[in-house]
Amino acid sequence: MEDQPSKLWNVALVFSLLALAVACYLKMDPVRSFVDEKCPWIKDQLATHGIQLPGIASAQTALVAASEKQISSANVAPVSAPASAPATSAAAAAAVPKTASAAVKVPQAPVDLARLASDPSLWPKKIRLKKDVTFPAVMNKQKVGELHVPAGTEVMLVQIRADNKLGVAYTPSGSMENAGGAVIAPDDTDLIERANGGR
Repeated sequence: MEDQPSKLWNVALVFSLLALAVACYLKMDPVRSFVDEKCPWIKDQLATHGIQLPGIASAQTALVAASEKQISSANVAPVSAPASAPATSAAAAAAVPKTASAAVKVPQAPVDLARLASDPSLWPKKIRLKKDVTFPAVMNKQKVGELHVPAGTEVMLVQIRADNKLGVAYTPSGSMENAGGAVIAPDDTDLIERANGGR
């Protein structure tokens, strides 16, 4: 009987450590950056369960608002199926073997800036600069000077703005706390190439 409470305490300890780890991941940028670098699947799993990460939610909200504004200003008429289109019968659908759909790979359309702006899940984790860029040097969240970052350096994509400029962050220490931000043109990076599978 005395062994039973110790087992419960062990389980409670494991769950409390797990809860502490999740809280650190959600609230502390350096921890989140480290974990995302080592285990990128964690961020994807949290997103599939509807957990919004701080900093990402505000950028996604701004992107959704900008894309809704672009869609509403486009005045695109909805496309309807022609009246003469044949209806798919259940027998015809049943005649197609289940394995055929897995074997056929449909080529995907190339990713462009508009598609990236509307779907942050397509964003690459890092992009490479094609031109030299000046970033603010940040220490303890305060600007202390400037950093001249050469072409070829990898930076983090933080935002795709409504004016089709990119918000990027340079993190020399790997910590978002000391990241310097800049707004640059997409052509000054390899964003489109990376989004289409090029590295």
